Amino acid sequence: MLKKYRVILVAVLMLLLVPGKVSANTVINGNDISEFQRSKADIQNAWKVGQLDYSGSVFEVEPSYVAPYRAGVLKQSYLDDILDNLNYYRYLIGVPEVTTKMTNNEDMQTAEVLQYLNLTDKENGVGLTHELYDYPKPDDMDQSFYEKAASASHNIISSYSYQAPIFPFFGESIFTYTSGHRDALLSPLVYSVQIGTGKVTYGKTLSRSDHESDDFANGMTNEFAAYPSPGYFPAQDYASLADWQVYLNPSLYSDVENNEDNIIATVENLQTGEVEEYSKALGNLEVHHQNSACIFYGDTGVRECHTYGNAIYLKNPSKDYNYYVDDYKVTIKNIPKETGELVDIVYTVNFFDKYEGASSSISSINFSLGGLQWEGEYDEDLIKQFLPDSSLVRLENGGFTRLNIDGYTIVDNDKSYFSFHNYDALPTYGFVPTYIQDPHNFLERAFRVDVVEKDEEKEMTLTANKTEYELGDTVTLTATLSSYHERYLFQWYRVVDGKFELLTTNDEYTVAGNQLTIKNINLNNRMNYYAVATPGDTLVGFSTIVSDDFDVPLNLGGKIVYQTYASEKGWNPLVADATTAGATGQALKTTGFKVMIGNTGYDGDVEYRAYLQGTGWENEWHKNGEIAGAINEDKRVEAIQVRLTGEMAKHYDIYYRVYAQRVGWLDWAKNGASAGTNGYGYRSEAISIMLVEKGKGAPGSTEIPYDVKDNTTIIYQTQVQQKGWLDPVVSGETSGTVGSGLRMETLRVSLQNQKYSGDIEYQTHIQRQGWETTWKKNGENSGTTGQALRLEAIKVRLTGEMAEHYDIYYRVHVQKAGWLDWAKNGDCAGSSGLGLRVEAIQIVMVKKGSVAPGDTTMPYVTERTTQVSYVSYVADKGWLSKVYDGATSGTTGQSLKLERLQVQLENQAFDGNIEYRTHVQQTGWEDTYKINGEISGSEDDLRLEAVQIKLTGMISEVYDVYYRVHAQRYGWLGWTKNDARAGTAGYGLRVEAIEIKLIRKNEPAPGSTENPYVVQ
Repeated sequence: MLKKYRVILVAVLMLLLVPGKVSANTVINGNDISEFQRSKADIQNAWKVGQLDYSGSVFEVEPSYVAPYRAGVLKQSYLDDILDNLNYYRYLIGVPEVTTKMTNNEDMQTAEVLQYLNLTDKENGVGLTHELYDYPKPDDMDQSFYEKAASASHNIISSYSYQAPIFPFFGESIFTYTSGHRDALLSPLVYSVQIGTGKVTYGKTLSRSDHESDDFANGMTNEFAAYPSPGYFPAQDYASLADWQVYLNPSLYSDVENNEDNIIATVENLQTGEVEEYSKALGNLEVHHQNSACIFYGDTGVRECHTYGNAIYLKNPSKDYNYYVDDYKVTIKNIPKETGELVDIVYTVNFFDKYEGASSSISSINFSLGGLQWEGEYDEDLIKQFLPDSSLVRLENGGFTRLNIDGYTIVDNDKSYFSFHNYDALPTYGFVPTYIQDPHNFLERAFRVDVVEKDEEKEMTLTANKTEYELGDTVTLTATLSSYHERYLFQWYRVVDGKFELLTTNDEYTVAGNQLTIKNINLNNRMNYYAVATPGDTLVGFSTIVSDDFDVPLNLGGKIVYQTYASEKGWNPLVADATTAGATGQALKTTGFKVMIGNTGYDGDVEYRAYLQGTGWENEWHKNGEIAGAINEDKRVEAIQVRLTGEMAKHYDIYYRVYAQRVGWLDWAKNGASAGTNGYGYRSEAISIMLVEKGKGAPGSTEIPYDVKDNTTIIYQTQVQQKGWLDPVVSGETSGTVGSGLRMETLRVSLQNQKYSGDIEYQTHIQRQGWETTWKKNGENSGTTGQALRLEAIKVRLTGEMAEHYDIYYRVHVQKAGWLDWAKNGDCAGSSGLGLRVEAIQIVMVKKGSVAPGDTTMPYVTERTTQVSYVSYVADKGWLSKVYDGATSGTTGQSLKLERLQVQLENQAFDGNIEYRTHVQQTGWEDTYKINGEISGSEDDLRLEAVQIKLTGMISEVYDVYYRVHAQRYGWLGWTKNDARAGTAGYGLRVEAIEIKLIRKNEPAPGSTENPYVVQ
């Protein structure tokens, strides 16, 4: 957070050889001041009193921003709340409260209407100004209304609305444009504040002006006040890009500004040891008068300021919007008092979480950018770099905090992310404090991020000082806005490896406002440049504008130019026309390359792609200086393809060759054919490319440009719940998780080192959606991304020559069922209708006709796969035929008893058994359960009177077993399940029939469950 400096402690032993004393500065420790000896609870209680409740309307009379115009009338209760809110912040920094009551100020309210109309007038508005008479009068506005508004005195002018009329001013800095608003509200001189507010805020403060009065500082007794202050300070109440500021007591310090060259300061992070040094010479320390009573009178053009007392400003070094969380020691030395003595001020700030111990639910989230205007063709990856990296979270208890956003997830894959002003993005948040509760799932909702089309706002154009450049020329680019040009700040970027890189003045570039100069243009700094314009002041409705990309038009004289990226070395020099790009014999792998072509006089492009370690051929072709390969992943390039398009391809052949590990230079390939190696794991170390006119022949041998090993490999990769994409695996290895309870959500499969033509295709069965309507192939995603839907089944197949030479086998690990058997060549693997997730997969490719890698009996299970069958032995009839799943076994209405019973499972999809026992006449319950088809009952012609049946093992987690019996005198009793008793006891009644049925867990019983077991 604080910029780190190396602190060197030098011990100097000085022998004073001259008489006299060196007087030390007086040290004032701010932590000893009683006002700053506050507990966290003290501050939290003060905050609760000062909370600003703006729920509902704050107006007695609503303002009108259309004719007839009307100033709003604020509720007195709301004005009282504003004053309490202001005094909370004054309490924090250690200055006296403002006691003068706020009242509705018609002048302020009238000026607020005029200001808002001006800021939203894109044709005639002049932006923020202290000279209200500069605001044009709307044609339909009454002259008297305009005069009252334009002549209102003020020293607070802003675009903040009534929802936040105080704290947003604190984020300003004297090093950027102003901190006067904060001073106007927090200065010890202030005794009165008047606010006019509606869609924007407008106001003024009054201060003590009598220098001789004992009440000069409005009751301030301390040596100083500070923002942030000594002792505990709530992190949420420090605007993290604001200056660190010390307000000196104007009764004691009045002429510090004239001595600021001698003042030095440090801010030390006591947790990390990082130290930031401050001084006038370093440009990060300023001393200024407290202009807290500066009033502008619009009707006269007079600005009256009272400048008694001084404040010291230390520029905030923070480069982000994170809250401070550590303890910091502030030391400011050599401050002169009116008495002439020098003072050192020292204190420690202990930042803490204001909501600590006060849990609260999220009420709203806002991470609006205020509009992003993109001039060029939409590019999602580039645009995302300009989206907000944090969001303001408001809490139900009236507080707020800011959460980091790690990135954005596209919600709708079928819709362009940045089209038609309909960009729903799901932000991925970083650390969320435990006190923040989210019962309404605000953090999981989709939020709209607007990217404005250029014709709806202002247009920014980039122009160059020449239409084409030679090597060594100086390039000057100028960015011009169609309107409000003077209100914007300009920055310049170049895109390196798909990322915006901010440019500053150095040996290559000179950055001066809206102009960028590229010195001595060469092949290495020929790339895409962008200008970015951001509002330089607080404006309403102005977007951040990103220009179209500018590709420097460099005359390469018809040459082919190329460059390689070497592991551990970076980019090698650009070379041209058959020169070696890279290094031979140095064992450095090439991980990327790019190719450009000069003006040949014909339309067309040069396109190229790489064969990468572990990945295979890139799906997309690159062109005209784009990077092929994987330099950020450090994957070796093993082979390349290069081709020409358009008219150029009709007039030229492009030849290229690769220097491969262990092989050396291979022969020349041309026009999109492969060059390099495949299947050996050899790195390419250098390449050479040459442009040849059609018909002029190759620059050398073309016999073996591409050496392929017959080692066809299948590579597959899964995206798993909570883990994202796992690393790719190869033939037979497990991809996914086993035993973790996590679902597979997406699958992609590809072939590597193919000797035969053809594709690998695959299709998934998705929760609630069923089978995909199309087959995916060669590394495409099958399944869902970002929808939290499980895969339930999978099919895989080969096509073309691959299908003629190989069979492809695959099996899946299914929730509750474990590993199912192997399916092959497009058959189903997994489950259907059971609501079970696929958790992992294995895929194996074998030569056509070879044996399977394992059992192929049951690769796919459906709701009807597993069945229960049962057979009963009936008196006078013997064994009856086998029946299934709820059918009746036995007799009814014939007074015949059941004597024996067999039950078993068939087509089992899950491990486990079915076990059962019977209650036999004269004998009672059997001592042991019978299993899977064993005979339960008596061979002595004794009747069965009751039965128990249960499932064990994995199948018991998927199914319930229901059963009921037909009992003598009672008929059919109710259904029962899972080892409960069915039948009668104590009556001597026979069981005459039985029905048994498997039911999915937690689904309803097949009928009434009343009285399954009747006991005497």
